[in-house]
Amino acid sequence: MLLNAMRGISRLKILILVVLLAVIILGAERLFHLSQLSSIKEKVIIIQGEAPDKSNYTDGKGYIVKNFDFLGDRALQLSAKEPAAGGYFVEYSFNAPESGDYNIVIGGTPPGPEKEGSPWHSPYTVSIDGKPGEVLYEEAVRRRWPVFTQFRYVEGGYYFVKLMSVYLNKGEHTIRITIDKPRMNDGKYTLYIDALLISPKGYRPFVSSKKIPKELFESL
Repeated sequence: MLLNAMRGISRLKILILVVLLAVIILGAERLFHLSQLSSIKEKVIIIQGEAPDKSNYTDGKGYIVKNFDFLGDRALQLSAKEPAAGGYFVEYSFNAPESGDYNIVIGGTPPGPEKEGSPWHSPYTVSIDGKPGEVLYEEAVRRRWPVFTQFRYVEGGYYFVKLMSVYLNKGEHTIRITIDKPRMNDGKYTLYIDALLISPKGYRPFVSSKKIPKELFESL
């Protein structure tokens, strides 16, 4: 009987040790997860869409709306019936930490179609550092990066969409998005911007996050 009791105590100790070990492992995994999310934020430049450096939207900073699904809980939305001289635009500045190839991804509406596609999105032009911009249409984006439809994350047309890959020198840069072409379905000029993500080309984070999914970077 005494031997059986001692065996029972030993099993209990082993069980307690197993539970403690599991808690330690889960805690370590959680810390690793948090450290990797921090690493993502260090490597990816995140620009808040609702805070452009320059804009000619109606109130100077654009229409700010609640969004609740991404950083800062806000987004900028353009929805205008009348054209603007030279087009509506937003401009953002950022600092590239080192020279190299970068992917520029918008968290917001993809560019609208030239001929056939999503009639509720406007095409737009993207220019870097004041250089001649590239007019982006849905057809071109789909050819370059056909998986973008997998990355819709807010109702109302918000997607993570790769706009282009560019070589950037270390230092300050500007990116301007101009909307001078209306969408097809009602002739409005539209653009929703939650954020811009500028990431080193070929960057592969180790973990996923609801806000910045690993699969996004793996597919670029």
